[in-house]
Amino acid sequence: MKGIEVFTDKWQTESFDETRYKNVMYWMYTSPYVGLLVAFIISLSISIKRKWWWLNSLLVFILSYMLKRFDIDGWHYLKIIFLTPGQFFNHHSAWYYLANGLPMLMLGFVLFYSKWTNRFITPPLLVVDQQIIAPSGESVPQQRTSGED
Repeated sequence: MKGIEVFTDKWQTESFDETRYKNVMYWMYTSPYVGLLVAFIISLSISIKRKWWWLNSLLVFILSYMLKRFDIDGWHYLKIIFLTPGQFFNHHSAWYYLANGLPMLMLGFVLFYSKWTNRFITPPLLVVDQQIIAPSGESVPQQRTSGED
């Protein structure tokens, strides 16, 4: 069954049948959730590696899922800002997706790996009687400087 005709980069039309349409719609609906799951896995691995509380990542994942699920995440307004770079390219080209995706990916990496974010999450070390105490309650061995004897 012939469906909607789609105009491609090569100035030709190709058939866009019902099965392909359903497949595209399925991936358009599920891709935000796949991206959210990938972000959760990255956040959880960073939390475990740096010995942060893993429940923070889980709470953010659940909150983000609920906001997206009930369409109150504000993407309707934010996409005007974040999808602007791709408007300079053809909608069906790889440059369109790169121009839209790379700034958001860079913003995510900056937020994940910035010192400000790490300082905000990591509690400060406590110094009691010249002994450094970690947030877990364990004492941290002090490094000797060359001038101490």
